[in-house]
Amino acid sequence: LGSVKRLIAHYEATSGNDALVEEWRAKARSLGDAQELYYYAAKLFTKARTETDPVKKREMLVDALKAAERSSSSHADASTQKLVEEIAHSLKSM
Repeated sequence: LGSVKRLIAHYEATSGNDALVEEWRAKARSLGDAQELYYYAAKLFTKARTETDPVKKREMLVDALKAAERSSSSHADASTQKLVEEIAHSLKSM
């Protein structure tokens, strides 16, 4: 995981490598990296707020909640727990 994080930092520091950054972020999430899971959940949650298609919005919120819960299970902190609660609330409000 440490090597994956270094690759993310490397590709973020160089221009034109957005696709590679996203590939390595996905790898970090698959390995259970709490920081990347939190980042992904927050990003999806933000996008879901502006999604007009209710089916897509629900899918985004479900994926965001799964990522946030995985992040919380490996690195519980107040901000991650708040994100889990906000996403769950948004799902219930649909």
